[in-house]
Amino acid sequence: MLYRLHNNILIVGLITICLLAAMSSGKAFSLITPFTLVAYATQLLLILPFTRNENASYSDKLLFVTVFVYGLLLGLLTIFLSHYYNGEKFLFEDPDAVFYYQEGIKSADIGLVENAERIIRMYDFDDWGALLVSCILMYIIPSAYFMNVFYVFIGAVSAVMLYRLGKQFMPETYAYLASLAYSTSSYIILFHCTFLKESFFVFLVICAIYYFNVSIKGGNHLALFMVFLSVFSIFFYRPPLVAFFMMAYIAYYAVTQRGNAISVFLYMAIAVVFVASIAFMQSQVDSYTEGGNTDELLLENGSSNYSGGFNFFVGWFVALLGPFPTLFPMEGTDPKLINFFGAGLTYKAFLAFPMWAGLYWAVKRFEVVMIPMVVFTMVEILAAAYVLASFELRKVLLHVPFMYILSYYGLYQIENNNVSKTLKHYLTISYFAFAIGVLVLWNLIRVR
Repeated sequence: MLYRLHNNILIVGLITICLLAAMSSGKAFSLITPFTLVAYATQLLLILPFTRNENASYSDKLLFVTVFVYGLLLGLLTIFLSHYYNGEKFLFEDPDAVFYYQEGIKSADIGLVENAERIIRMYDFDDWGALLVSCILMYIIPSAYFMNVFYVFIGAVSAVMLYRLGKQFMPETYAYLASLAYSTSSYIILFHCTFLKESFFVFLVICAIYYFNVSIKGGNHLALFMVFLSVFSIFFYRPPLVAFFMMAYIAYYAVTQRGNAISVFLYMAIAVVFVASIAFMQSQVDSYTEGGNTDELLLENGSSNYSGGFNFFVGWFVALLGPFPTLFPMEGTDPKLINFFGAGLTYKAFLAFPMWAGLYWAVKRFEVVMIPMVVFTMVEILAAAYVLASFELRKVLLHVPFMYILSYYGLYQIENNNVSKTLKHYLTISYFAFAIGVLVLWNLIRVR
């Protein structure tokens, strides 16, 4: 099933990318369009050999080396194109990347303690984590390329954790492919090639789920410490996520203690944390929309030719099934950065339906070990839609690795739960048609 499915995704995806590039009337056809095709084809060709034999032997080492080497190679190509376009170390001069780099460079001539004090004194606490990581790395070797390699390394470590997490509730093949598919996506490698905080941030999020699962499986005290350290660190990146993790952890204990009086208090605790999170997110909506002017924000992030109400609907749709690739740019925007995300997000678009199938089977089969991951993912999806952040990849990236895990879990359950070949055939054709339609409509909405 997996080999045939990925063959189809490779062929249909390449045709779709070419179709959307042609629809752009040459606006986006530059070196970036061939890059998108190369990134998409190489990722699928990398995945295909691992789908041939579902009884093959996989290992942490093989996954780590594969992700690390592929990340370096595609990263080098990405950096080369960045130099071609603007001659800078940063992809298209992202202001946040430049800011973190400049702050990191300042740390090279300042002691770490003094530098930490300077960061705490001068910047908001939700910037402390990213700034401290940048400063420590630049203190070791003051080079942007050193940080790029470090982030690729962190991405490979994250891949191994995702693989181990997936193996707890599905066969090795599916867990391995889920991790490989996520970790070799063009948009993940794009973040590795910048000074943006997302690579290390996602690593911390994966740690918080993975080590919690390790701790509940074997009562490992070191794993519990890693959970605390990860969540504590996440607070200095995006504070609301701490509440999301608390809900995920409490939900696990509430379900496992069902029937006991303590479960009632745990469910009450979830409700309290949820209400507090809603209140905090509402304050964030007002902050992001300059006093609640949601129509202006939606017009800016959606499309200027559509109403805020329509974009609001699209925002929720993207949160539930996306993110989707924008393969040619909106009117008046720079086409260069957009297509760097396109290859990986095109592949991701074909995994949207299996993700919800995975959620269905996780609930139906009562996979207790999946509860922390599922609760965190669902809360994150709803929160991203609620604060109108689903249009921006950086805002939704944190739950994307778990969407891949759920997608492959869904594929595994579809293959192994007496679903007839005829029904699978019709489902596959219908979903491919749906996915292509969504990709075309999404790009038309973004540019019209």
